[in-house]
Amino acid sequence: MMRLGLNGQSTRAPLEMDLQVAEEAGFHYYEVPFAKLKEYEQAHSLGELRAYFDRSPLEPYSLNALTMFSFLSEKEEEQMLETLHEMGRMARALRIPYLVICPSTNVPGVSRQQIHEETVRVLCRMSEVAAKYQLGLALEFLGFQNCTVNELAQAYEIVKEVDRENVGLSVDTFHFYECSRLEDLRGVDKEKIFLFHINDADDVPKDQLTDADRVLPGLGVIGLAAFIETLLATGYDKIASVELFREEYYAWEPLELAIKARAATEAVLRQMHSPK
Repeated sequence: MMRLGLNGQSTRAPLEMDLQVAEEAGFHYYEVPFAKLKEYEQAHSLGELRAYFDRSPLEPYSLNALTMFSFLSEKEEEQMLETLHEMGRMARALRIPYLVICPSTNVPGVSRQQIHEETVRVLCRMSEVAAKYQLGLALEFLGFQNCTVNELAQAYEIVKEVDRENVGLSVDTFHFYECSRLEDLRGVDKEKIFLFHINDADDVPKDQLTDADRVLPGLGVIGLAAFIETLLATGYDKIASVELFREEYYAWEPLELAIKARAATEAVLRQMHSPK
């Protein structure tokens, strides 16, 4: 089975507790929330955190997330790039290979072609900055109707036109379920899939879904088996990382959530390896 990761945005625990529970629950990787890392750095050094990872079986996989990076004013774009430099500094110090980036919300009167051109332009600038820190940019399309890049096919066309080694995709089952098709996933180069987020969704009309409707893998209505089968057929062999934003789960003890998240994910993945 794929090795498993836990996205730190799934809990509201501080970073140090997150790492403890992720390790205790048996995860292999941890996705580091930028906000939690900034809070951690107020009292600790990145060197201390890197030393923790050096002695732990847990490895950092991504930094989450840089959002709303397109359709900015000139001043806002420069500020965004300054933030990217800061995130790159952190990622380089911790040897984190990927930064998740999320596109902006819709701009009135802007066409799909203009969205494509603007996103490509900004990603090329971001790619140059990220390369200084040996950092991969994982573009995560968001399936919401008010998002500029909300489909896999659209995101992949952008990534192909950017054509930089350090620019790829983050594919989240929740966002894929909202707007994308399995046939689009079949055509994606596995080398351009940097990250796979696994989760499930409540039985809510797709156009009404919010992040709060995410549930543990296997407890919702997403056809995870078909999705994972298609993903594996591309040759994807990186990690499956659980990402949840549910108030009910935030109320649980972080270790309880981590244990249940790992068990639920393994149960789904195990089905893929069971005799038919």
